Amino acid sequence: MKRIDLEGNLVQVLCDTPISRGGTWNQDGVILFTPGTSKAIYQIPANGGTARQVTELNATRKEQSHRWPVFLPDGKHFLFFIRSEESPEIGGIYAGSLDSKDYHLVVKTTSGPAFEAHGILVYVRDGAIMTQSFDEKKLTTTGEPVALPDRVAFNRMNSSALFSVSPAGMMLYYPATSGGPHILNWRDREGRRGDSLDSEFFYGPINLSPDGTQAALSIFNPDGLSSDLWSLDLNRATKTRLTSGPEHKGGGLAAGWPVRTL
Repeated sequence: MKRIDLEGNLVQVLCDTPISRGGTWNQDGVILFTPGTSKAIYQIPANGGTARQVTELNATRKEQSHRWPVFLPDGKHFLFFIRSEESPEIGGIYAGSLDSKDYHLVVKTTSGPAFEAHGILVYVRDGAIMTQSFDEKKLTTTGEPVALPDRVAFNRMNSSALFSVSPAGMMLYYPATSGGPHILNWRDREGRRGDSLDSEFFYGPINLSPDGTQAALSIFNPDGLSSDLWSLDLNRATKTRLTSGPEHKGGGLAAGWPVRTL
């Protein structure tokens, strides 16, 4: 992780973050970040120093990761997302504090991050932007959530919605694709579209067999917390599931071998 001044003349290395899962910087010069796919949240001074763990994963609840932290306006409390492939029912936005390892659930959802502006919590649920009144003292929501017409793109592989909200309430986001799930189609060498191969799913990597009769592909499960490998018979248009269970499978299919990606 590096700090760069606005002119780009000074680059300062703060610490190692092999596979980052979010970061946030408060007005007191404290940076919160998640340094890996199966890590808790850490903090480090913005001018450099030793990283210190802030939250702790609860093994009893099978928490996999605390990620996508966002400071609240007081610079002391923060929101973050808890991910668990083994216990997806605990997934949601939680509130924590720099002064304590305690945290509590704010809203249930399958992706982070979440932002607060002018007493309104903004988060994404099932691709829709949700707004809900937020008590800044109790760090809890009140009333019913309201869905905005905008739909946000999100990365199912790492449970992140692609949007951000400033303290002033300005929102920036990638819109969700209008087509929704993907549809597999043949295309010839000139790019002309041929027959569809399968119904609509959210696909990961795909690898075609040398004879062109079979395809190995990764298909996301509905909760977005895992994907499985399938074999697709291109002549019969039938699929056979090859794997099951938590985690994502098939990240390296394009290279001919499956790997885990979280």
